[in-house]
Amino acid sequence: MAKVVDLGKVAGIIPEINSDGFWVINGEVTGIRAQGPKGDRGETGEPGQQGKKGDPGKDGIVNVRVSGTTATITTNG
Repeated sequence: MAKVVDLGKVAGIIPEINSDGFWVINGEVTGIRAQGPKGDRGETGEPGQQGKKGDPGKDGIVNVRVSGTTATITTNG
């Protein structure tokens, strides 16, 4: 069933949501939350299809050279 709204009563209103999450109409806090309460968790869905195989990664060797308090890290891949 559709709800009938008299547009003459809503023309020119400025609806906003304040930082506390309440509707504010033309600067007046309505006391009505803009978001309802959190609902119950839904059922777990079916697993999706396997994704496409990615490109092969690069094989690399990590070299670490420590000199005093400095570590230099290099790779060849």
